[in-house]
Amino acid sequence: MKSTFFDDPVSNAYCHYQIDTERRLRTEVYQGEVELRDMKCMYETMAADPRWSAGHHGLIDLRAANLHLNANEVLRLALMQRQDHFCTLGWLVYVVSDLSSFGTIRMLGKWSRTTEQSRIFKSRAEAENWLENHGLANPPLRHGARVVKMPCNPAVAPLRKIG
Repeated sequence: MKSTFFDDPVSNAYCHYQIDTERRLRTEVYQGEVELRDMKCMYETMAADPRWSAGHHGLIDLRAANLHLNANEVLRLALMQRQDHFCTLGWLVYVVSDLSSFGTIRMLGKWSRTTEQSRIFKSRAEAENWLENHGLANPPLRHGARVVKMPCNPAVAPLRKIG
């Protein structure tokens, strides 16, 4: 298992990830003032990693992060999560420490259509325990009431800069 750290001199965020192929788990940790560009950079870096797999579960730790995302940016991030090369078929387990982050993650799950495969916890220990007990089974992949094979939407147009 290898950790990858990256630092953007313009950003006030600290982000890193680990991919554990044996456990089928990627762990993302965000700290500081996290903006859309930080999360996009993390996704792009992970998707370029040869160890990345859509079949991995995700543990996203936002406890030490202060999310600076408006509704438009959450929507842009959600559309990015729906693109094939960023999409995941595993569980998405988030750890947040405040109600604002909880609401942002709920909105992200709704707009990315991953609410059936997402869980939100207040502590990392709770999240890891839940994932350990449920991680062997893949999540139900649903869009509304109909079951689909894959949560990704290949027809989603690429992101473009607005304004």
